[in-house]
Amino acid sequence: MAKSDFLPFGISEGANVLSNQEYESLVARHNGFTSGVAKSKELNKVWRQSSVFTAILAQFIVDTDGEDLPDDGNLPAVKVRLVSALKEAFRGEMPAVPKTVQTTGESTKDVMSQKAVTDAINNIKIPEVSDATNGRKGVVQLDDTISDSDTKVPPSKLIKAALADKPSTASMTLELNKKVNKSDVSDQLGNDKSKVPSLDLLTTELGKKAAAGSSYSKAESDNKYQPKGNYALKSDLDAYQKKTLLVSGIKQIYNGTALNKGSSFTVNEDLRGRMLYLQNSMDRGFTPIVIPQDNMTISSVVTSDSWYEIRLTNNGRTFNVASRNGGVMATMVFVSV
Repeated sequence: MAKSDFLPFGISEGANVLSNQEYESLVARHNGFTSGVAKSKELNKVWRQSSVFTAILAQFIVDTDGEDLPDDGNLPAVKVRLVSALKEAFRGEMPAVPKTVQTTGESTKDVMSQKAVTDAINNIKIPEVSDATNGRKGVVQLDDTISDSDTKVPPSKLIKAALADKPSTASMTLELNKKVNKSDVSDQLGNDKSKVPSLDLLTTELGKKAAAGSSYSKAESDNKYQPKGNYALKSDLDAYQKKTLLVSGIKQIYNGTALNKGSSFTVNEDLRGRMLYLQNSMDRGFTPIVIPQDNMTISSVVTSDSWYEIRLTNNGRTFNVASRNGGVMATMVFVSV
């Protein structure tokens, strides 16, 4: 990979340079350092500003021709390579500058000045068109709804869609003139769309309904239905039941490298208030532990001479080892389900 020896100076974060505001108000920026002692941060600012663009141009040359650019003082060689790189970037041609004109025309290369364009637009005469009426042509405003407006008109597509499910005069007349076939009259309730209920069936069924205005009193309603009040949501009851029911089993949530101080892992469920079991590397059984809330450190004894300090974070989803001691380490973690 080609390399440039022209490198930027003092560009690290927190470099010892003047701020932009300080450099802008520096007196020496206009006349240079004429006498006295210049502070290092003042000189560093000057060197950085000059070195940055030097490094950019140098890297542009290197990236274009793919050759190293040494800092050997050979200015003519650097100039030749810079010109060559610029030509390569523009493929040997600079874009032509269009000619600015002050009049309209048919040229596809010339451009009009801002004032000429503004004047041309202002000189366009737009004829005045009045709103249409019953006896005069004019502008008609379309409406996306069918309404009672005297000045707006819905498009024909909207009118056609609105009339699509409406029967025509001829079809309506035909349906009204049809006589009811006795075989289509039913004395039984059903879902047949081709039959109609008899008058006797209709009267009987309507008679079974409660009369208008009939209702239960408050005392009757209270005895029949649950009274109005503030009740717990099903989701709240499910969450409470999940925390209070006896443990019916466990599932594994970690199986990997032995947990050491600083170790952590994240799961997709809340572990707060649930029974956690740590299995040690010597397979001496499980160590139970319950952590009620985030950032509460709980100690867990693994063996007689080994222990852990554990806490939960991230709304109970991240298991963290705050500290540990002893030679026996946990390699698997389980949680009650």
